[in-house]
Amino acid sequence: MRNPGHRKKLLSLVWVMLCLLVCCACTTLTLLSDLRAWRDSDTWVATPSSSFSIQSKTSQVRYTYVVDGQTYHGRQVRFFEWLLYSDGTDLEWQHTHRDVPVVTVYYDPEQPEQAVLVREVEQERVIALLLGIAYAVLVIGGPLLLFGAFWWWWWRTLFGRKRSA
Repeated sequence: MRNPGHRKKLLSLVWVMLCLLVCCACTTLTLLSDLRAWRDSDTWVATPSSSFSIQSKTSQVRYTYVVDGQTYHGRQVRFFEWLLYSDGTDLEWQHTHRDVPVVTVYYDPEQPEQAVLVREVEQERVIALLLGIAYAVLVIGGPLLLFGAFWWWWWRTLFGRKRSA
């Protein structure tokens, strides 16, 4: 006989796994998008900004640039900004450019709304990115591989066909 409490626990587990899967998918898509843009950024076009500012309280960078008469607004300084890694180069860059009225903007000629101010990615940031990927694979993929057979067996036990004796 099947216990209805097991079904509720299983459904809550499935819900948690789906949420985790959606978060992983969003992070992966962001990573792949930044990786593709960074790889192709050597073909990007340089243009001077028409305005540039760094907000003093939030250190948020804002700039505008013009491509073929169209004005675009940007906030991204470098690739992989969403990483929670900082070795001080971001703050150093902001300190160096705080009073500069114009900066060079690198934009994708195929998608001019995509732009950065610094095309290079520091070696430390790449190492942090690779370590983060390895950690995610181990933390998420490892338990899924180790306990996958258990979950399959549990699912079949709870929802599988009743065997005739």
